[in-house]
Amino acid sequence: MTRILTRDLAWDAKGDLVVGTSDDHADKLAVGANDTVLIADSGEATGIRWGNVKPTTSTVTTDTTMVVNTKYIVNKNAGGACAMTLPATASVGDFIELVGVGTEGWTIVQGVGQYVQVLDVSSTTGAGGSVSSDDYYASIIMECVVTDTAWRVRNITDEVTVV
Repeated sequence: MTRILTRDLAWDAKGDLVVGTSDDHADKLAVGANDTVLIADSGEATGIRWGNVKPTTSTVTTDTTMVVNTKYIVNKNAGGACAMTLPATASVGDFIELVGVGTEGWTIVQGVGQYVQVLDVSSTTGAGGSVSSDDYYASIIMECVVTDTAWRVRNITDEVTVV
């Protein structure tokens, strides 16, 4: 049976896309939500999905276990630095950003087997290692470079203490 995709009744909404799913087969991908983009994803039936490019932003005032691809506004103003624990799982290319605005600063807390590379200095591997700042305007952007374990600082605005 010959199908003319441009006139097929399956394409019934503004923004529907024709997506090849296998040899000589196609399917419809409905339009995504506002401000989303197409992302290649071999785990999807169509091979693509809608996703966010803009990171999630979260303001925190207490110790937090971080989530990948999130920007944190760290606003703790009493009781010592805000402990920001690295996520247990991360893929290569995932990132985390911390922006300090509170007076107490932040400390990046590591789990088993994890470390952070800051310029030419690595933190101690595992729970004994950390990266911290007591300057309340310090900011840092880190990228996962080894699945689940290794983070490399891409950008930093102030001096930090690496343990």
